[in-house]
Amino acid sequence: MPNHFHGIIILEDIRVCKMKTLMIFFLIMILAISLFGADIALADNNELTELEVQQLKILRLSKVVEEQPSNIKLKEDIENYRAGLELYRQSDYQQAISELLKVEYSTLNLPLYIKSQYLLGDCYRKIENWDGAIEIFKNLAVDDPILTDYSLFHLAETYRFKGENGKSTAVYKQITENFPQSLTISEVNYQIAQNYRELKDITSA
Repeated sequence: MPNHFHGIIILEDIRVCKMKTLMIFFLIMILAISLFGADIALADNNELTELEVQQLKILRLSKVVEEQPSNIKLKEDIENYRAGLELYRQSDYQQAISELLKVEYSTLNLPLYIKSQYLLGDCYRKIENWDGAIEIFKNLAVDDPILTDYSLFHLAETYRFKGENGKSTAVYKQITENFPQSLTISEVNYQIAQNYRELKDITSA
């Protein structure tokens, strides 16, 4: 095998490994929010902006609410999320969507809502309902105060899966401009280059 092809294969393997690490970190972050609230995801109070301090207070309170739901609606949301998660694990994405759609937005139970929405977006992608997934990740980019860069990443990725490379690139650039320290950056830069390459091929076809 020529050396330059061997080098390309090695670089691609490195990129795949980085992407796997990135997704594992993302899942750990979601789990951390679920188990411990925002303390895991955000810095010490002295390092936070006023907005982030308010978000931290909301997430701390939501952890208490999820452990000890005080009303029937919150209990139902928890049950619907768990049912949706189990159906997702069974690859029954359509039924999982039905359950996850029942979980409503609440500032008092934000981590549960965030988890359900990420799962819902992935369910839509599994059945190739790109518009459904795009709507979910668009909303998450606004509603999710902790993992906004990941919401944007999944939004850009979904546009790419749909074949809308221009929109995908625009969202990827939001990450590079607003979240330069994000762990998604190396993959973002790679996908921007890939999008430009594909757009150039389409234009020249």
